[in-house]
Amino acid sequence: MEQEAITVSAAGDDDAQLKATKDERVKVLTDLLELITGSYHGGTAEAAQICSTHNDLCNALLDSTEEAEKRVALLTKQLEKASEFLKNTQRRFDSGTITQADVLRAKSLCLDIKIKLLRERNRKRPRTPNPTGKSIDRRTS
Repeated sequence: MEQEAITVSAAGDDDAQLKATKDERVKVLTDLLELITGSYHGGTAEAAQICSTHNDLCNALLDSTEEAEKRVALLTKQLEKASEFLKNTQRRFDSGTITQADVLRAKSLCLDIKIKLLRERNRKRPRTPNPTGKSIDRRTS
């Protein structure tokens, strides 16, 4: 597969160029994760490669939107996928085909995404007034 050079066009359409570049990065990482996952199931890729790529994809997806609800939905979906990977990794460990380090990497991935999800939910939560009439920031409580 021949790759084209990555260039930056002249200034002026930077917003459109940025969005297109972010979208392309998400597609590339999605394709890469699919490829590595297939190799992993075939025994030719390491769990660490999946964890790293999954984390990169999660960050790219977050970078693609500023909308809190979309970010929470993206993180929820990514946590579900990472949790499924953890279950598969645990099954492979139980059958003796991989090491406990692989399971711990997969668990670390799930925890990283869960932390991002909880932080995003916390940012989304509105400030609520207390009985004294002063606003309480529930994001820091």
